[in-house]
Amino acid sequence: MKQEALEVLKNRRAIRSYKPEQITDEELNAVLEAGLYAATGAGKQGIRILVVQKPEDVKECNQRICHPKSQVLDHINYIKDNNILTLRMNEFEMWMDKRINLPKSTLITIDDGWRMYIGIDLFEENEINATVFLITSWFKEIKFLNDYKYIEFHSHGDNLHIAGKCPNGRGGLIKCLEKSKLLEDLALSRKKLGGSTAFCYPFYDYNDYAIAALKEAGFTMAFRGGQKKASQNDNKYKIPRYEIFRSDTMEKIKNYIG
Repeated sequence: MKQEALEVLKNRRAIRSYKPEQITDEELNAVLEAGLYAATGAGKQGIRILVVQKPEDVKECNQRICHPKSQVLDHINYIKDNNILTLRMNEFEMWMDKRINLPKSTLITIDDGWRMYIGIDLFEENEINATVFLITSWFKEIKFLNDYKYIEFHSHGDNLHIAGKCPNGRGGLIKCLEKSKLLEDLALSRKKLGGSTAFCYPFYDYNDYAIAALKEAGFTMAFRGGQKKASQNDNKYKIPRYEIFRSDTMEKIKNYIG
């Protein structure tokens, strides 16, 4: 054994108390690199490291759009017990284009990417298809696109999730950002996601200008809110969805799915 390695082992210490100061990106990357070399079964390195840099990110979410695991599992069990087909995005688009018929089915979507692992790990474990509409600028690197069998990732814009910038609604930036900048953002998001063609409007805000930009950028579908079921007669750039709140009862969920 080299002397340097032996000295490291001799002087190793367990640290259980930390300063509140933020470390540099270089220091963080060095720690992550070391973690990636930790021993794993058969050397597959099949690990995922989640870096939390804000204490508030690990606190319980009390927003109405956040769901406890037990509630998500109730929804999953209802879907499984009733043999409801969960769709992938290409299946949904083929249905919208009237190219296929479907049995009783649902398209599950999760917006933003914030706290997404709580939900997608449950969907993956239970073999339930779901889509995450990702704000791609929130992730320094997106290396998890192919880590899942049942989860796929589509666009919520790269850095368009900013309210109060445009007239009406919640002022979503997509409605009035200068065209070249908007197309640059959409292209960057698509590139990071491996060519996604499905989009979700930030804050569900959109107008004709936004739709024209999505078409020019290569998107073929876009989702909004609306609290109603999608139909094959809907405009593919104005597809409605039900927004599920933590206060919603199972009876309401059952009515949504039909």
